[in-house]
Amino acid sequence: MIRRPGFRQGEFTWYEAYRRWYGGGVTDLVMRAAAKTGRPILFGLLLAACAASAAGQANTGGLGGVVRDESGAVLPGATIVATHVDTGFSVERVTDADGRFFMASLPIGAWEITAELPGFRRVVRTGVFLDIGRELDLPFELALGALSEEVTVTADAPLLQTNNAEISDVIAGHEVEQIPLNGRQFLQLAQLSDAVVIPPGGTRGAALQQAGPLPNIGGQRAGHNIYLLDGVKVTDELFNNLVINPSVDSIQEFKIQKSMYPPEFGGKASALINVATKSGYNAFSGSAFAFLRDERFDARNYFDPPDEPVPPLDQGQYGGTFGGPIVR
Repeated sequence: MIRRPGFRQGEFTWYEAYRRWYGGGVTDLVMRAAAKTGRPILFGLLLAACAASAAGQANTGGLGGVVRDESGAVLPGATIVATHVDTGFSVERVTDADGRFFMASLPIGAWEITAELPGFRRVVRTGVFLDIGRELDLPFELALGALSEEVTVTADAPLLQTNNAEISDVIAGHEVEQIPLNGRQFLQLAQLSDAVVIPPGGTRGAALQQAGPLPNIGGQRAGHNIYLLDGVKVTDELFNNLVINPSVDSIQEFKIQKSMYPPEFGGKASALINVATKSGYNAFSGSAFAFLRDERFDARNYFDPPDEPVPPLDQGQYGGTFGGPIVR
């Protein structure tokens, strides 16, 4: 074994094991510290802290903007309240001296944003949908009036992403649920984005893909993708593929970042695929599904002998979901 500077023989067992299986990355310095102490408990605690931090960065979005009056002057001290429509979770901020506000690490989904300041009419902005990994710029303009007066603005978030230069696509939950998938593999929906293909079976590395065929994006190999599930990396660094294939009905949306990764990502040459699962609600809800395939619904292959029957096919996939509030 090659010795590293500053470590005695046998002191860096944890670090070497980490490097062998996971190849380093964001938590590299944490692994060094845990390895030098030789304490597995410290190693586990530090790794869990880093995983939680990464999950918060990768599986959420952000809102920001500037509050002005009708003349265009900034309004410091305005109160901004963002409420998540599905869960009722809310975040409150006060604009700074430049009239700016920012809310980071917000759950994805529909939001209602309220801006108010004494002496001005209260403005409520609805129809704001926050996608995974996206930061929205939402400016507000407050008009003079009493607080009892309210202005409601219903508008979709801007389609143009001006905060960064990434090339990405978001596959929303209704597309995941309504588009038919052969085999119910959610990665097949990646082909809705440009420059994405699913290679045919039998290609190099296909035998090692535990979760089904993986997409080639932008001409890169399928093994060069990074996969995240709720912000946690689920990429097998030994075989370079996806190791967890979540149920399609559990997915809220997933995002494909094909270039210009944010600073917190890296390590691969191809795309970053980040999957967000559905969260719980304040009421009990659920669903059930059954997907059936049978030779009676199949067309005859043009090249099959006309005197032979259609090859038999009997495939059924059944399942369901259930969720509700956590009793405190």
